[in-house]
Amino acid sequence: MGLESDDLGTPASALDFPDDRVRAVAEEVAIQICRTAPQARLQVKRIVNDNYDRVDRTTFDVLPYNEEMAEGRRAFAERRDPSWMPEEFRTGGRL
Repeated sequence: MGLESDDLGTPASALDFPDDRVRAVAEEVAIQICRTAPQARLQVKRIVNDNYDRVDRTTFDVLPYNEEMAEGRRAFAERRDPSWMPEEFRTGGRL
């Protein structure tokens, strides 16, 4: 049975907090990581590093073909902000 990131208290749970809390949550996660055994950290880091290229390649293979990218291209050509951009960050023109 696999655990969800929220069950483990990993950085993904930081997304549930306002911006001013993200640093505090990140620091708490870093403290939790420091409390683990050094060899366990080493093995987790090895697993992440061994699979990073595959994950990175998969991510970038998918990105050019999604609706967000298509909207970004249309917005650029039309000299406007993409519809997925939050109102408070819009400039009224190209990114």
